[in-house]
Amino acid sequence: MQVFAETLAEARQRGLVVIADVKRGDIEMTAQAYATAYLASSLPGIKLSPGFEADAITVNPYVGGDGVLPFVQAATLHGKGLFILVKTSNPSSGDIQNLVVNGVPLYEQMAPLLQQWGQGTEGREGYQAVGAVVGATYPAEATRLRGMLPHTYFLVPGYGAQGGRATDVHVCFNPDGYGAIVSSSRSIMYAYQQDMYRSFGAEHFPEAAAAAVLAMKQELAAMLRRSA
Repeated sequence: MQVFAETLAEARQRGLVVIADVKRGDIEMTAQAYATAYLASSLPGIKLSPGFEADAITVNPYVGGDGVLPFVQAATLHGKGLFILVKTSNPSSGDIQNLVVNGVPLYEQMAPLLQQWGQGTEGREGYQAVGAVVGATYPAEATRLRGMLPHTYFLVPGYGAQGGRATDVHVCFNPDGYGAIVSSSRSIMYAYQQDMYRSFGAEHFPEAAAAAVLAMKQELAAMLRRSA
């Protein structure tokens, strides 16, 4: 936790937008404590140190609305954002998220709830502060969700090590090329173990990671140009 706090602090000092993938979700009182820990920099008379403040966090909604609303309230109060788990990238996500309830898959039933929770948080471009986690590994489901949630930012995991490519994630973007943040973790952190970056070696981990980031940016930019 100390390393996590130090990493958050370093990212903030560098002016980066920090998304903490903490996947919190609990009953109301506990959710309030989590929301304060991750979305508030201080309390009246109390400095939160070392601090786990982030610009946005991921939230598990399967406790229900009373476990989500404290995060929404904290995000609104402190000018932060949320990404609600809707259709995650892991292979067994369909065990729960694809269950059909009243003729509709459960992940699709999350869409109107997201819009309800985010009502009143719209920014100048119309996007709500309550976004959705939508995996790159399920482009068909992502296509349906994008149609249902035109003013929702998608956090898109699953790119790279989990198998998602630019051709999979393009459906998560709106026609103007906005609306999605593509996340790549293992394929960057462990780039030096991949064949194309193995020449860097473990001792040049930062250079290998930087090369992987640049390759990802170029691939996504090319995809967006083709689909424009």
